[in-house]
Amino acid sequence: DINLDKLDSVIFSSSIQYMENYKEVLDKIFASRIKYIFITETIFTEMSEDIFSLQNNVGNTRFPYIFFSYKKLNQLFCDNNYKLTYNSK
Repeated sequence: DINLDKLDSVIFSSSIQYMENYKEVLDKIFASRIKYIFITETIFTEMSEDIFSLQNNVGNTRFPYIFFSYKKLNQLFCDNNYKLTYNSK
């Protein structure tokens, strides 16, 4: 485990969408009050719910993949007193 209390920022660069336990990870980050959370290289949908799928890779390896509802994930951050400061399409 990493001591989150000593971090100012965290970045999910094309990774959070592969985490089955992303809510648990975010809850720990929210509790530690890390100042900045960056999410990059991640696909969002305009739908009201997330889309869960399996990504099929070489060697018939499968990974969970989440297409996040932009509205729903943004609301999760707002509910934990974070606000969006930059958005890029």
